[in-house]
Amino acid sequence: MTVNNNLSYHGRRALSIHDRKVRTFASPARAAALPAVPSTREAGLPGFAILSWTMLLAPMPSPAASVERANAAANAALRDPAVLGRFGEASLEARAGSAADAAVFLRAEIAKWQPIARQSGVVLD
Repeated sequence: MTVNNNLSYHGRRALSIHDRKVRTFASPARAAALPAVPSTREAGLPGFAILSWTMLLAPMPSPAASVERANAAANAALRDPAVLGRFGEASLEARAGSAADAAVFLRAEIAKWQPIARQSGVVLD
């Protein structure tokens, strides 16, 4: 399960965007909450995207059956209209998927950001 917030670090910030100062979102697709604001691709920045996301993770090694059960429950919640409504109110977009989908996404994010973190000299405590 992955939750993408394409608007800002805090989805509720979309409420302050209507002052027309926003020229684009750091996302390859338009945000559902603000369809008039172009994506980075439309603004001439193809391939540029900075998305915040939240992912449900389990400690390793976790039994596959437990992971599958938790994933099924999370995916069921993400199909619930009430849950989707709350996500929409916060300008969040939910994406259900498998544990394998999440692993692929996470590896891609690490590959994208690790060189930048190393070059910057950032150190995590």
